[in-house]
Amino acid sequence: SGSCNAELLAERVRSEIANAKYSHGAASFHITVSLGVACARSTSTVDKILKEADGALYKAKKTKNTVSAAH
Repeated sequence: SGSCNAELLAERVRSEIANAKYSHGAASFHITVSLGVACARSTSTVDKILKEADGALYKAKKTKNTVSAAH
C-alpha cells in the first residue's frame, strides 16, 4: 500500500501545537488538536477524498490530540 506525506505532516503540526506554550495576559495554557487526513489516488474524486478525511477526523477526535489517516 502506498502512502503520502499528509500523515507525517499532520503529525508534525499536531506535535508542534501540543508542545508549544501559549499565553494571554497572565494565563498560560496548552492547545491540542486532532487531525484527519486522506491521500488522493489517481482514481479518487474530491468527494471521496473529503469523505475519507472526514472519517479520519471523526476517528481522531474520539481519542483526542492525535492524527488519523484514511488508508
